[in-house]
Amino acid sequence: LYTLLSIVFFFRRTDHTGAADTSEAMISRMGKPPAVDVFICTYNEDVTILERTILAAKAIDYGNFTIWILDDGRREWLRDYCGELGVR
Repeated sequence: LYTLLSIVFFFRRTDHTGAADTSEAMISRMGKPPAVDVFICTYNEDVTILERTILAAKAIDYGNFTIWILDDGRREWLRDYCGELGVR
């Protein structure tokens, strides 16, 4: 039953292109797109993992967003690193 339902839902597709185009046109008429915040939660991750995540977030194709790093470990090196990359 699970497999059958999965197949049915997998092949059931809807096209939301029209709604997406309408929303994009509405946002472009506003002039400046609304502000979006991107939150990256972290606790004891290595710098290599965080670097990839931060760089991927900075590559978002949107005009008005702020990246926030939420660090439970309160690591000073991460605060300095975020300052270098221009994220909060």
